[in-house]
Amino acid sequence: MKFLPETTQTAYSTLFQKVQASQYAKLTQVGFTRKQLQGKDYWYCQYTDVSGVRRQRYMGVDSDALRESIEHAKSTQLAAAAILAERKRLVAMVVAGNGTPERGRPAKIIEKLSDAGVFDAGGLLIGSYAFSSYGNLLGISFEGWMQRTEDMDIACDRSIEIGWMCDLPADVTVAAPEMAPSRQINPWVPPYDMVAPDGFKLEFLTSRTNASQKEPVRIERFGVNALPLQFLDFIIEKPVQAVVLYGAGILVNLPDPARFAIHKLAVSQLRLPSYVEKRRKDLAQASALIGYLLDENPGALLLAADAAKQMAREFSALVEQALVQMAPNVWAQRFRAECWPASD
Repeated sequence: MKFLPETTQTAYSTLFQKVQASQYAKLTQVGFTRKQLQGKDYWYCQYTDVSGVRRQRYMGVDSDALRESIEHAKSTQLAAAAILAERKRLVAMVVAGNGTPERGRPAKIIEKLSDAGVFDAGGLLIGSYAFSSYGNLLGISFEGWMQRTEDMDIACDRSIEIGWMCDLPADVTVAAPEMAPSRQINPWVPPYDMVAPDGFKLEFLTSRTNASQKEPVRIERFGVNALPLQFLDFIIEKPVQAVVLYGAGILVNLPDPARFAIHKLAVSQLRLPSYVEKRRKDLAQASALIGYLLDENPGALLLAADAAKQMAREFSALVEQALVQMAPNVWAQRFRAECWPASD
């Protein structure tokens, strides 16, 4: 693990602030409207896409902060071209400074999910694509093999209020026409992923509400089915924002890095024996983040460890099992001593 140059970290910080302040800059003929549903107010952004079709994008539940963001968006619409050009320059600067970019189909899909309002509505980018984004966010550079991307996973929190709906499969095929819902072996099980002919997969995931829940469930606001996964609720809580380095920058939600690391420890122990390489990567990603956080933000690890111990005993047992497996690792030793004492 190496720290990115200070100039690169500064460029990313500036980019992050500009993307947050100008999320709707690339939309044209923009208008904002508020609707009341079930006694609550929700805001929507109406705009014209590149094909000339008038669309509506969900922004969130009414709040002072959101109204302030809308007013800022209105005031900056005339300067949108200049803002986007500056963001593109900053993306290029971060990449040139050893930041980690996204390219090709994955980047286009993430951009389309963002344009559809998925991250505004609580969706999270998880898995290897989230890990790749942590380097830019934290100002560090991971070893290349740890960042090698796999299938893309989007987590959907079912607890978020429904104030908006869309058809995500249709949106994804606009960005990547080769993607299509997978064919399930069991015809009674609805597909929860989209697959390309070359094997690239986009999966929609959600947390389990009980141990027996294993079949995909419908996430109406996204128009998809999502596979309930054990312990996913641990990383859905308390997400953070980051910018994916593509185009003019894409604002996404990621799991809290400390929770992500601890979750990786537990997940590594659930891998089947045939997935040795995936287990190795789980532990390597956990170790890299834990090493950074122990030095730079140990309080975040302590809070995440406290939260982990409030989970089902099985979760803690899996974390402990991973720490035993990683015993020679210096970061695992420090984490055990400073955040996860054996006596607990």
